[in-house]
Amino acid sequence: TEVIPVLKRELIDGTSFAADIFLKFSANTYILVAKSGNKANIKELHLSDDVQFLYVRKTEYRNVVGQALSIAGVLVDHEAISVEKKAVFISKAAESVFSELLELEINHESIEHAKSVALNIQTLIEIKKDLFSVMSILSALPGGYMKQSISAGIVAVLIAKQMGWTLEANHEKLLLACLLQDVGLKELPKELLTKPRHELNAEERSLYETHPYRG
Repeated sequence: TEVIPVLKRELIDGTSFAADIFLKFSANTYILVAKSGNKANIKELHLSDDVQFLYVRKTEYRNVVGQALSIAGVLVDHEAISVEKKAVFISKAAESVFSELLELEINHESIEHAKSVALNIQTLIEIKKDLFSVMSILSALPGGYMKQSISAGIVAVLIAKQMGWTLEANHEKLLLACLLQDVGLKELPKELLTKPRHELNAEERSLYETHPYRG
């Protein structure tokens, strides 16, 4: 059975696990540490601090994405929750969607998931209208490609507003384009994506730079 890595920080305590959770024991061996439906409590899994990734079956990964989006969608409209916390949950949902786009076949459901993230980001922009405040919040978030995409989307929307683009549908399209800007990375070898950019040789760098043309 194929599995997909899930960042430990994407799992939210207090919710129920949306899929069976596995810990990687060796190159081809995974140990079940939590069952789907169990209440999520990462501390009770007694994982060492150096464990960054857990794993779920590829066939169940969309359940994980759907749950992250549902939680973000509820919390983003909750007035009692700070903008900073809302940004954290949106970021977690966005990371899940980005992994979905890279690991699974892109279909109508995955595009709808990306649109859902875009709508949540729109809401965040409406709450914090000035660029400095939004970017300060984002700078504190974890994540690489996804944080870059979210930041690009927010800047694009704020520029569009200054230019007089008022239709929310146009803002959504801009955000969606930015969220999908790195989807071509799924065409590249995984070992290339995990290698630090400064360690790439000339051939690897040239291959990496083809990803905008791939999708």
